Amino acid sequence: MEWYLRVATDRDTCSRMLPGDLDLSGWELRKTLQLFAGCNLPLLEWLGSPVVYLDGKLAENLRSLIPMFFNPRKAMHHCLSMAQRMAKENLGETIKIKRLFYIIRPLCACQWIQDRATMPPTAFNALFSGCDVPSAISAQVERYLEQKKDAVEAEAVQLNPELADWIRARLVHFEETVSETPVPSDMPLGVLDQILYDAVTANVAVMGTEHRHT
Repeated sequence: MEWYLRVATDRDTCSRMLPGDLDLSGWELRKTLQLFAGCNLPLLEWLGSPVVYLDGKLAENLRSLIPMFFNPRKAMHHCLSMAQRMAKENLGETIKIKRLFYIIRPLCACQWIQDRATMPPTAFNALFSGCDVPSAISAQVERYLEQKKDAVEAEAVQLNPELADWIRARLVHFEETVSETPVPSDMPLGVLDQILYDAVTANVAVMGTEHRHT
């Protein structure tokens, strides 16, 4: 609370490498809710991750609010930009297998958003199975997925020309159609204000109880 009630703002992010290559990242609650209101895709993907270390009411509440705050056009711009950058830097006759999926995944997310205007699943299998992909391309992606299971991060593979052509065609398609993606109406920020208020006042109440007991 002493950190929170300062006139001068302090660092509101946390980032730390823990033993076992566990990368810890996060934000202070107000900043988290601001990012959520702005449809921050990394935050929404974290909330949808199938791997959960610790869960609680806050995460549960935010998951339920994703449809209300999801911005299809902003999300699609984010995914397309990621795919374009990774393709520009890595697409060639050979490619590191992990980076290949850094291109395929956001392209599938673009397809999901274009088809449904909803938040794409974080898990790749759920995302890919929900996209209408030609059978020949699907077979290639499945083959690379199998290779990826046993590959080291830096391992390069020969890129199938048909898959490469599909990637380029998808990049062009989404670049031409992203502006047609819908945008939401005004966001009901009051519901996020209430989450912040409840969290802060609950913390004050706990601190008051601890003070009385000491």
